[in-house]
Amino acid sequence: MIGIVFWQWVLAQEKSQRRVKNTKPAAAKPASVVSSAWQAVGIDRIDKMSGVEFENYIAGMVRSLGLRVTTTSVTGDYGVDLIISGQFAVQCKRQSRPVGTAAVQQVVAGAAMHGCSDMTFVISNQNFTQAAAKLAAASSCGLYGRDNFDHFMDVMREVAKFGSDDANRPHVRVEKVVKRTSVKPPLDPAKRTPKKTAKPKTVSGP
Repeated sequence: MIGIVFWQWVLAQEKSQRRVKNTKPAAAKPASVVSSAWQAVGIDRIDKMSGVEFENYIAGMVRSLGLRVTTTSVTGDYGVDLIISGQFAVQCKRQSRPVGTAAVQQVVAGAAMHGCSDMTFVISNQNFTQAAAKLAAASSCGLYGRDNFDHFMDVMREVAKFGSDDANRPHVRVEKVVKRTSVKPPLDPAKRTPKKTAKPKTVSGP
């Protein structure tokens, strides 16, 4: 009898604890915009990854779409960390500050050394400087970071639509997705459309 009462008490306590847990307020949303792919793993965890761990994480995300990903050697990689489907060069930058122009310069130059296409990518857990965005736009380099990594996966899904044969991949369609989703450079002040000024009203005499 005592044993039955004890287990009834234990079950009652567990139910009470579950009710308390269910009444806790929902966690507050992050103050800054973070891609859902980062949120799934935890952006804090990604920020603490080593460079190699970050490369492996990106490679795993791309492989999950059925794409072939080759990792380059740690040294002598010419600024290229991953090669996707034998043709897209990627540099992965896990760091604590915005990514500058050096990363764009390195991956664009390194792509030629690895025999990749002109379309390159820089992936980071951070965002990018305006100078990097401007250089990337002029170099067919897609920039995907803290705010827009989800769109990089959209690009990779576009690549995955055409199978594993590199010769059958329409770069034009991939480039269109990159132009639409990559980090945009700041608008050149000289190219901004000047605001129209209202003409002064003339008042006719009596």
